[in-house]
Amino acid sequence: MNNFIKSYGHIDTVLANTIHHSRLPLTLADPNLPDHPIVFANDAFCELSGYDRAEILGINCRFLQGKETSEDARRAIRDAVKAGTVSTIELINYRKDGTPFVNALQIGPVYDENGKLKFIFGSQMDVTTKRDEELRSKRVHDAEMQHRFLNVVNVLSVLVRLTARENISEAQKFERIDERIRTVGKAHMLTLVDHDNDTLTVRELIEVILNAYAPKGIDSLVLDGPDLTVKGGNLTAVSLFLHELATNAVKHGALGVMDGQVRLKWNVIADADGSNALVFRWQELGGPEVTPPERASGSKMVQDVFRLSKGSLTYDWQPGGLIATGQLKLPRDTNGAASESDTK
Repeated sequence: MNNFIKSYGHIDTVLANTIHHSRLPLTLADPNLPDHPIVFANDAFCELSGYDRAEILGINCRFLQGKETSEDARRAIRDAVKAGTVSTIELINYRKDGTPFVNALQIGPVYDENGKLKFIFGSQMDVTTKRDEELRSKRVHDAEMQHRFLNVVNVLSVLVRLTARENISEAQKFERIDERIRTVGKAHMLTLVDHDNDTLTVRELIEVILNAYAPKGIDSLVLDGPDLTVKGGNLTAVSLFLHELATNAVKHGALGVMDGQVRLKWNVIADADGSNALVFRWQELGGPEVTPPERASGSKMVQDVFRLSKGSLTYDWQPGGLIATGQLKLPRDTNGAASESDTK
């Protein structure tokens, strides 16, 4: 550190010490020397890369690159240096032990008081965990979409057969089938959109989805819960929870018979960390005797989405009807509140 200040005395000592002790990995390269060697690296950079400072100084930072570092990323770095702009570039880098990591690299020029280019700074951030989580989320989302589209076909088939058994005229049957197909389509389209900026009340979401599946519409449902809104990842999780349970209820449970009923209760409780959590309780009544499914692809899908949303989900396959309970952590600004005793 002292050698650096002596060699580059025009850098303010306080600034140099701040950079040295920063927990953000930082380097300075000298653009006035051949191949732009690193002339300073702080402890955080050494810790991130696994290299000792003596191994770093005097060489170009490309030593972090490897076989999976894309040519586009290399070109972006060269272009940013040439243009003298501050740029953020995400690329694969490698530690000394050969371990790859996703580096969110920010580089930019440092000028002296006369406007002369003195350094190129580089800050590094390991975002591997974040990118892995995004990839897992995308895989779950893609699998969810495929699963739900396949369910649409199965549900419509059951609804058509159920309608065909109703004691109404052929014309009324065709009209009702058409109405149910439209309703199921509307429910799926409403809940398949990008939820980043969308907000629905819990009751609106429940009525739109379950009304599409219930043989008597709203008369097949008993709904009990406060007015509150859900958005973002929670909206996706709740939508999938309702779709999956409704699909199962149509094919195997209470919504597959005219007199079946679903009782759905939701509430907000205080979580252990002081935040709020949304709790659902789904109970089926009046359907055929229930046996636990041999395959759990749908329930596993919902479990995965709930886990990504920091929630939990349990199924109780009672002979008289499925009971499912879900819990999701809510954002701090979510409206609606209730005591824990109200959910029992």
